[in-house]
Amino acid sequence: AIRLEPHSSLAHALLAMAATGRTHWAADRSYLEVAKGEARMALELAPKSTEAHRSLAGIYYQEGKFDEALEEAMQTLEFGGVSDKISGFIGMAFDSLGRPDGALSWYQITAKLQSRQGNVAPFIGDCWTELGDDEQAFAFYNRAIELQPGSLQGAVGKCRLHVLRGEFDAAREICRAHVREQNDLGELTQVAAQVEFFSRTYEPAKELYLKLLKSDPDGGGSFYGAVTYRSALGRIDQALGADDEATRFLQASLAVESAAFNLQPGN
Repeated sequence: AIRLEPHSSLAHALLAMAATGRTHWAADRSYLEVAKGEARMALELAPKSTEAHRSLAGIYYQEGKFDEALEEAMQTLEFGGVSDKISGFIGMAFDSLGRPDGALSWYQITAKLQSRQGNVAPFIGDCWTELGDDEQAFAFYNRAIELQPGSLQGAVGKCRLHVLRGEFDAAREICRAHVREQNDLGELTQVAAQVEFFSRTYEPAKELYLKLLKSDPDGGGSFYGAVTYRSALGRIDQALGADDEATRFLQASLAVESAAFNLQPGN
C-alpha cells in the first residue's frame, strides 16, 4: 500500500501497528525500529491522525513506557473520540501500570462498544483475577470460551487462574481439552509449560520450554508472569542437578534481561 501511496498516513500507521504487534509474538526489536520510523512518518503526514497516534501509543507500550503510552492513547481519544480499540488499549495500559481497577472500567466500556461479544471477556477476567475475585474471573473466562470457541484466550486465562490456586490437575485438563496441533507454540503451550514448571513436574516442563526457546530464543517475557524461557530452563536444570547447563541458561537470561532493563527502566 505504501509503494502505491507513499504519502498515505494511514498506510504508514497501519504498517507501524503491524510491526509493533509482531514484537508480542517474537522478541525481536528490529520490528520495533521499523514501527518507530513508520509512526514518525505517519505523524509528519497527518499530525492529527488518530491511527498515527494510536500506532505511537503501541510502540511506547512495547518499550515499557506505559505512562507515555497512556498519554498518547488519551490524545488519540481526544482527536477521534471513544472507540473499542482505543478504550481497550487504555485498559491494557492501566493494567500494565498495576491498576486493574482502572483497567476494568475501560474494558467494560470496550465491551459495550464491540460488535462481537466475548472479545474483551478474557481481559476482564484477568482484572478480576488480579483483584482477587476468582468467582467473577472464572465467569468471564467461561463466557469467553462459550462466545468464542475458536479463540484460546479464555481457556488460557482460566488455566492460569487454576495454576495460581494450585489446582494443577484442573489446569492440565484445560490444556488437554483445547490442545490443537502438537507443534502449536502459542499461548496455550506457554501456559502448559507454566503448569508443569510451577507444579515442579520438571521433565515435561523442560520439554515444552525447549520447544518454545527454539521458536523464540528471547521469548516469554510478555506472557503471564514474565517467565522467560531461558530463566525457566535455568531453574529447571538447577532442580534436575544439571548445574553447568543451568548456569549457561541463567547467565544468558541475565544478560538479555539486564539489557531490557536498560532500555525500559520504567517498566
